[in-house]
Amino acid sequence: MRGIIAAMEPDWMWVVGGCIALIWGSDLAVGAAIRLASSLGVSRWLIGVTLASVGTSLPEIGTNVTAALASRGGTDASGLAVGNVVGSCLSQITLFLGLTALLATLPLPKVARRRDLPFLLLAAVAMAAACWDLRVEASEAAALVGGYGLYLVIAVLSERRQQSEGAADRPRFRLSDLVAGLGGLVIVILGGDAVVGGGMAVAESAGLSKTTIGLLVGLGTGLPELAIAIRGVAHGAASLSLGNLIGSNITDPLLTLGTGALVHPLTVSPRVMWFDLPVWIGASMCAVLYLRNENRLDRLEGTILLLIFAAYASIRTLWAVG
Repeated sequence: MRGIIAAMEPDWMWVVGGCIALIWGSDLAVGAAIRLASSLGVSRWLIGVTLASVGTSLPEIGTNVTAALASRGGTDASGLAVGNVVGSCLSQITLFLGLTALLATLPLPKVARRRDLPFLLLAAVAMAAACWDLRVEASEAAALVGGYGLYLVIAVLSERRQQSEGAADRPRFRLSDLVAGLGGLVIVILGGDAVVGGGMAVAESAGLSKTTIGLLVGLGTGLPELAIAIRGVAHGAASLSLGNLIGSNITDPLLTLGTGALVHPLTVSPRVMWFDLPVWIGASMCAVLYLRNENRLDRLEGTILLLIFAAYASIRTLWAVG
C-alpha cells in the first residue's frame, strides 16, 4: 500500500500545483480583463464571449489540431477531436454553468439575449449538421470557421460603447494589462494541463475504468473556463463569468472543431452523433430558456443544470457510451 501511495505522490503534486496555477492565472486574467474592458469602453460581457472564451479554448484547439495531425499521419484520432469538443461544451453548459450559478446569480445583458444566445444554438446546430454524415470535410470546416468569424464581426459591431461624455473618466489603456491578461491565460492553460495529466495518472493508478478516465479528460479541457468563471464571480464580474462560458460554447463547435477538420477531415462516431450531440443540444436549449426567462441564471436553475450533467455522466458510464 505504501508503495502505491508513494508512486501516486508525484501525480498528486501535479494536480495540486495545477490547481494553484489555475487560481493564480485566472486571478491575473480576470483582473486584467476587467481593466481592459474599462479602458476600451466595452462591456465585460464582450471580453468574456470573445477574448476570454478564445483564450480558454486554446487547450481544446490544441487537442483538435494534434488529433487531426495524427489522423493525417495514419493514426485515426478523430474520436478524440470530436469527443473533446462535445464533452467540453456539454460540461461547460451544465456542470460549470451550474456550479458558477450556485456561487452567484448570473445576469444576462440585453444584447446577449438578442445576439449571443441565438448564436450559441446556431453553433450547436451547425456542428450537428456538419457531423450528420459522420464525417466533417474541409469545406464544412471552412464554413464553421467562417461562421465564427462572422460572429466576431457582429459581436464587435453591435457592442454598445460607453457614452462619449464618459470617455474622459476611463482609465488609460495599458499594454501591461494586455500582457498580464495573456500571461494569466497561459498560466491557466498550463495549470489545466497539469491537473489533467496528473489526474489521468492517478486514475490509472487507482484502476478506474477507461470510461471514467475519458470523462475526466473531457472535464479537464474545460478547467480554464471554470477557473475564469469562478474568479470572475469572486471579482464581482459575474457577467464576465457567464460570457466566458457562453462564448466558449460558440467558439468550440465553430472555431475549435473547424480548425481541426481543416487540418484533416474528421470521422464522427455514430454514438456521439446520436447520443452525446443530442444531449448537448438539449442541455443548451434548457440553459437558453432559463437565461431568457428573467435575463439571469439563479441557483435553482443552476442546480437543475448540474442534475442534467449528473444524469448524462451516469448513463454514459453505465452504458459505456462513447
